[in-house]
Amino acid sequence: MLHPHVPEGLKHFGKHLFATFLGLLMALGLEQWREHHVEARRAEESLACVEAELRADLARVEQQLTRCEMSIRTADALDAYFDRALEARRRGRPLPALPKLEDLGVAPTFATDAWETLKGLGALRHIAPDRIRRLSRAYVLFSTLRQNFDTNPVLRQIPATLFLLLEKPECIRELDAVRLAQTQEGIRLLRYLFRWTEREMQFLREACREALKP
Repeated sequence: MLHPHVPEGLKHFGKHLFATFLGLLMALGLEQWREHHVEARRAEESLACVEAELRADLARVEQQLTRCEMSIRTADALDAYFDRALEARRRGRPLPALPKLEDLGVAPTFATDAWETLKGLGALRHIAPDRIRRLSRAYVLFSTLRQNFDTNPVLRQIPATLFLLLEKPECIRELDAVRLAQTQEGIRLLRYLFRWTEREMQFLREACREALKP
């Protein structure tokens, strides 16, 4: 049986070429492993920042829920006050003392920088899909709540006299029955807004708690 004759130099060259090719594959594999390791570590660090941001936002949600409760109670007290004030105006009597107004107002503002940074780094591929879904839901609710609050048509229907009273409560004595009734309607609109915000904040609180679970 005939065997092809391969020169020794060619055999040596082939072995050397194979060893070089194998070395390149190993080097590429090590580099990819190193990059993956670096990206995974960066993703862990970014996720830790997101979790810290979420915990701070959750604390803000709890604060705003407390503010909503206080604002609703204040609005209830003011609504009852305007009933008495309107009756006093109709009977020509002095207006009763105005309740305290310090606890009237909410401000749903939250931080999202860490989440945007994590997405910008492309670190999502190193996080479990279920965790991404829960994180995304929480941050979408942050954005939606802020946008819906700012564009809520109720804000445009509140009379200017109400904002004036918040700054200068003594101005209540200058309001006639018509403006008192308009201001009372503004209080009722604000109370509706506070209750709507409270409900949305409760959804957001649950979303934050779910997102913080491992």
